[in-house]
Amino acid sequence: TKGYAPPEQHGSRQTDERSDIYALGMTLHHLLTGVDPRPADYIYVPIRQWNPSLSGGLERIIDKCTALDPSDRYQNCNELMYDLSHYEEMDASYQRRNKAKLRYFLTAVAVVIVMTLTGIAGQILKAYEINTQYEQLISVSQATDYDKKIESYLAAMDLSGSDPRAYLQLLRAYQETGHFGDEESNEFNAHFNRNKAAFDPHSEVYLEMMYEAGSTYLFLYSGSDNTFRTRILKAYPFFKQVADSEVKDNPYAAVANSYALLGEFYSDFVVDATSVREPTRDAYEELLQSLALCLETVDRYESDDAAYIKLVMYRELSNLLHDHRNGLATTGVERDQVIGILNEIQEKTKTLSVTQAVSLDLQEIIISTHATYVEDIERSYANLLGR
Repeated sequence: TKGYAPPEQHGSRQTDERSDIYALGMTLHHLLTGVDPRPADYIYVPIRQWNPSLSGGLERIIDKCTALDPSDRYQNCNELMYDLSHYEEMDASYQRRNKAKLRYFLTAVAVVIVMTLTGIAGQILKAYEINTQYEQLISVSQATDYDKKIESYLAAMDLSGSDPRAYLQLLRAYQETGHFGDEESNEFNAHFNRNKAAFDPHSEVYLEMMYEAGSTYLFLYSGSDNTFRTRILKAYPFFKQVADSEVKDNPYAAVANSYALLGEFYSDFVVDATSVREPTRDAYEELLQSLALCLETVDRYESDDAAYIKLVMYRELSNLLHDHRNGLATTGVERDQVIGILNEIQEKTKTLSVTQAVSLDLQEIIISTHATYVEDIERSYANLLGR
């Protein structure tokens, strides 16, 4: 149980009788102080700091039970029982003042100690078994068949839905194959939505999982509607949460924020055709920064479908700049900055090696429309100067 479990239970170290002694020590601490150790902000302090009238001898016994290092605890229950029976030798002044009361308490402790240890040991053993099974499920060999990997990660999520590591491994498996369609999206979201309230939002692994979920939707989603606008809108909530995280030194914040701004641009100015709002220069500047980052990031994908994925993105980004050419010019965004991104898209498109007919057609469309798009953008800027 959280708060009662020893540190080694949360890691990979072996638990033993000393782990049960730690749990008993925390139970005694709770009984004597009335302070529940389970809340996340709980900090252990000796019992006499909560109640100075308590026994110094008992304080030393409980502190030894709850030592962080198992080698500093009682090594077995016999040692603990002996000290509980001879607390007077550890605390003579308290013996004179409260001998009868404390003996009554310790008699009760002695009666229930075996029952307590048995119950706690059972809980710890169960938690240890679950943890061991979970670690095995998320640590399958890289050589394992893809379907078996997916099955293993989903089983781990069923076992411990609030641990983001299985979700992260699942996303990486999708990324390795380059395939993330409706089926994969549904199986990921079914587990994620069921457990999202239980995640620790301050965990770096959680932030990494959210960032990779956004990246998977943005660059790999190939569902029934796999247009770029659909992918960025599906990715947006994941990137937004990472960007808004209050975790210090968040390594994913800058990139996630850029993609979140891209998602907001699509939501505000592309998808909503009824909106009367016009993008500002700042909105366009942020858009261009996000587009440049997209072009850089998509290069890391090298799966079988990577070329088509890149071409779909190149086509969408080219169209976006072309569609907003008048707004870009009117708000004063540098012409060379806009055309520079178009030229980069053109170069990346030309260097892609493709053989599939659908990819070849898309590649040809991007290459053939490039000159027209550049000419149209230059005309928008020229018209503005000619007014």
